[in-house]
Amino acid sequence: MKGSTVLSCCLVLYCCFVCNIPTQAQVYLQVEKFNSPQTIKLIVGSPLEFRIHAYPKTWRKGTIDYILYDEQTIAVDGDIFHVDELKDIRFDRPWAKQIGASLITFSGVWFTYGLLITAFDDNFEFGVDTVVVGAGSFVIGYILRKFFGKKKFKLGKNSRLRVVDLRF
Repeated sequence: MKGSTVLSCCLVLYCCFVCNIPTQAQVYLQVEKFNSPQTIKLIVGSPLEFRIHAYPKTWRKGTIDYILYDEQTIAVDGDIFHVDELKDIRFDRPWAKQIGASLITFSGVWFTYGLLITAFDDNFEFGVDTVVVGAGSFVIGYILRKFFGKKKFKLGKNSRLRVVDLRF
């Protein structure tokens, strides 16, 4: 009985003191919007889509390899960037992409069923109303995906990017 108590105490002490190494989740990249308490936190392994000042028209996409607090730098797919080099950041909005894809799929199914019913039923007529419903759902789905599918942050104008270190 005493042997198992001593062993469990040693295991607890080992876990508390020896295994207490800082983890990567304590250093992260934080996107702050001005005048808003909400932030977006990005850790190592998070996807990131951004533009840099040197190439302002090219969007780059990759995963964060590591974050260095002292140098204020991040590595994305092997390329190293200082935080001040980033111009814009954008993130996907899953709701817009999912609803847009659903509406586009509905449009395809609507046209398919309309054509099948027209081919096999003499009483049904493929009219303007059928085209308007199918085309309208396609256009709305495309607009949702194209214009509302991503949230863009302009760094320095409406938001700021910084590296945060919470290690002791």
